[in-house]
Amino acid sequence: MSVPTLALNLPESGGEIPAQLYFLGLAADLEARQIAQAAFAEGYKSAAVIASGNGLAKRMQLAFAEEWSQLGGKLVSQLNFTGSNPETM
Repeated sequence: MSVPTLALNLPESGGEIPAQLYFLGLAADLEARQIAQAAFAEGYKSAAVIASGNGLAKRMQLAFAEEWSQLGGKLVSQLNFTGSNPETM
């Protein structure tokens, strides 16, 4: 790259990154894992997850649930909503 370039996402692979390429991205699934870690560290042991049905929300829901379970927490309920009637998982 001949000029500094800001990519508004995160790289998908561990390949080589050009010298003038910078990334700014929000990894929502990583933040969901951090929330699980913070809540568990505060002493919470049970959690319920409420999320919309879109792809990003499902990714966040899965990341939180995986991290919570790995930490030893109990996931008591997962609820998905679409704006009308909620669906319990």
